[in-house]
Amino acid sequence: YISALENMAIQTQQGFVEEINQLNLSDEEKAVLATLTLGYRKTMDRELQKRFSLAGVSHILSVSGFHVAVVCGFLSFFFCLLPRSQINRWIKYIGMMILLWSFVLITGLAVPSIRAGIMYSLYLTGSTFRRVGDSYNTLAAAAFCMLAYNPYYLFDIGFQLSYLAVFSILFLQPRIKKMIEVRNPIIAYPWEALTVTVAAQIGTVILCLYYFGEFSLVFLFTNLPLTLLSTLLIPLALLWLLLPSWLPGIQWLQMSVEYI
Repeated sequence: YISALENMAIQTQQGFVEEINQLNLSDEEKAVLATLTLGYRKTMDRELQKRFSLAGVSHILSVSGFHVAVVCGFLSFFFCLLPRSQINRWIKYIGMMILLWSFVLITGLAVPSIRAGIMYSLYLTGSTFRRVGDSYNTLAAAAFCMLAYNPYYLFDIGFQLSYLAVFSILFLQPRIKKMIEVRNPIIAYPWEALTVTVAAQIGTVILCLYYFGEFSLVFLFTNLPLTLLSTLLIPLALLWLLLPSWLPGIQWLQMSVEYI
């Protein structure tokens, strides 16, 4: 059974996929871009998915917290250009909520993206009302909302991996990060990104072995460069999809997306 909202999400996603098919890329590259930005996996063959899995970066193909964080970070940058005032604070809140859930919608309402959307919505609402949030409570509230809507989400692999990965990051990442104190800001960011990856991999290793029968050991070398590239590609690709084709400079944006 597909609800009217889910049907609309699928149709919207399909429309954006057709636009991606117009890019000057190979079929394989189009499949990667559609999966990375829209969570559309139907054009990605098993061999290509296998290569991402062996490289330890298959999570990049699943639209989840990382993608939502990139999109929201990009949006926050633009909204921060507004002068600080009570009215602009509410404009930012409403605008962020609308654009956040628009992104979740165009991903076809994928379970991990819904989880990330609910968590960020709770965080954004709390910060707007100047409340101090608790990450574990936010995670639990997001799980409760999703399971109250559809209890069968509990048996979804994406749901299980998403929540377990986030819980592992919240619990393990600060402890791993403290093992080596890094004060140099140039090294601090890569080290923090590495500890997040390690924490998520530790938390999901058992489920990965259970469902897929394998676990990559090269993720330490592949995650950071591909994460940086994805951080550039996701907002640029979404901008290209959303902006009208007659806009000056859109061809340069398209060339950048194709190059990355």
